[in-house]
Amino acid sequence: LVNAHIQERHRGVLCCERTPDKGRILRATRAFEPGDVIFTEQALRIVRCEPGHPAFQRLEELCRSSDLDCIPLWYWCALKSLTSDDLGRDHATGVASDCAASDGWEPVSPEVQQRLLILHQGDVEVASEAVAVVAAAFAPGLKEAVKL
Repeated sequence: LVNAHIQERHRGVLCCERTPDKGRILRATRAFEPGDVIFTEQALRIVRCEPGHPAFQRLEELCRSSDLDCIPLWYWCALKSLTSDDLGRDHATGVASDCAASDGWEPVSPEVQQRLLILHQGDVEVASEAVAVVAAAFAPGLKEAVKL
């Protein structure tokens, strides 16, 4: 996916490779001169703490009251990488219900989610207990908590 994206948007000036000592790297496919702009790319998703957002406030409280592994911003980034299908109909329409995520946030498109997931550190097969707690509280319709 990374190489297809680079080929499509940046004329293949780089390629993504894996190395044993560094993991995933970008390698130039041609020579560049000092000062050349190799490529520019828009941010996929910008996420920050949102103290006034009802869902973020609930997440902060959940992190304080539970023994979760990470700080609220980490889970907030994960939650904001979910699609409307991941979050379910109530979240997408904003219709209040028993769903904990009815005071939600703007979901990402499937294409953005796919690109975010390829930036992930590696394959995860089982969600941690902390991620399962966050998923249950904020995205109860999520079929694969491992997406967080």
